[in-house]
Amino acid sequence: MRIFPGAKSEYRTNNWSLSINRNHNETESVENISRRRFLGNTAGTAAIVVTGMDLSASAVQTEGTRKIRVGIIGCGSVSWKYISEMQSKSYFEVISACDIIPSRAKARAKEYNIPHVYSHIDEMLAGAEFDFLVNTTSMPSHYKVNKRALQAGRHLWSEKPLADSVSNGQELIELAKKNKVGFWAAPCTVTSPQFRSMAETIAQGKLGRICAARAIYGHNGAFWFWAPEFFQKRGGCLYDLGVYNITTLTGLLGPVKRVAGMWGIVHPEVVVTTHENEKVRVKVETDENALLMMDHGNGLFSHIQTGFSYFDSAKPHDFMAAQRGEQKDIRLTIGGTLFQDKEGQNILATPLNLPEEIALFLFQRGYHLMRLFPS
Repeated sequence: MRIFPGAKSEYRTNNWSLSINRNHNETESVENISRRRFLGNTAGTAAIVVTGMDLSASAVQTEGTRKIRVGIIGCGSVSWKYISEMQSKSYFEVISACDIIPSRAKARAKEYNIPHVYSHIDEMLAGAEFDFLVNTTSMPSHYKVNKRALQAGRHLWSEKPLADSVSNGQELIELAKKNKVGFWAAPCTVTSPQFRSMAETIAQGKLGRICAARAIYGHNGAFWFWAPEFFQKRGGCLYDLGVYNITTLTGLLGPVKRVAGMWGIVHPEVVVTTHENEKVRVKVETDENALLMMDHGNGLFSHIQTGFSYFDSAKPHDFMAAQRGEQKDIRLTIGGTLFQDKEGQNILATPLNLPEEIALFLFQRGYHLMRLFPS
């Protein structure tokens, strides 16, 4: 945490930043409240149920000391993080894996010794009994999968977003209440140690009276993504990235009274490299660049910026070279900024003096180097 007297406090974590402006002359103290009460007053804004993944404290009730039986649906790039984390806890037992691409489900099941494999949610719900469903499918699928799980009376954790509209999200919350099951959704930023530190700092009045806040999260999307749905309807940067900032700001500053925003498309078409290393040309149909302004009441405003069109100099770029035969994959992590020039050529601007072999390796894969020198 860095504090600038009379200006603003800035918190940085990973690839996004949060800045909070405060009135330097304001000496009014803020009520000192506990974190439990603070979260109780602010959680659930934007019609979302939010909590952490640690369910050991009775969130999902099981008989006696039996482990919480888990089924995971969606066995793509996010699933391994959930599976490995749950298998590291003594109170979880991952018993089922499901994916509409059967080979993915079989691969995850083999990798993590998951006994039951399915290719459709209905097969999964009718199969081996489990208590708790973890939904890591693609964003456009979340609402349908979540609704089916709640209808079946399963406790549920969903990756973000939990639905594709506010009305559909409210429908799911009411369905969970009706069937008396737990319903949680990412992002869980409000349960992190960083959030607790920020919340306590604000609650204790150390920053005076907060009057404005800003949060930014973005990257150069097509370079990072491997699936077309990020750029298609019910995808977009606000659902994928901006949700972290919205959750954090509403958690810290309280519910929103009014909201206004705008979004646009920067690149009408992008080329995405899939997991199978196939290049797919995708028409961009949803927000690739977005700005949201929020009124928290009493003169307190915040705004977020998010997009798939940002330069990302803060995070190293990975270049994969898939070598056939006996040779193993090679991964290079290179710090710098990746962008395209007017002719569409990929340019990597880096302060590193790379060996000729690596420069040639990158050139053969369509990347031109621009050497940056310190001023």
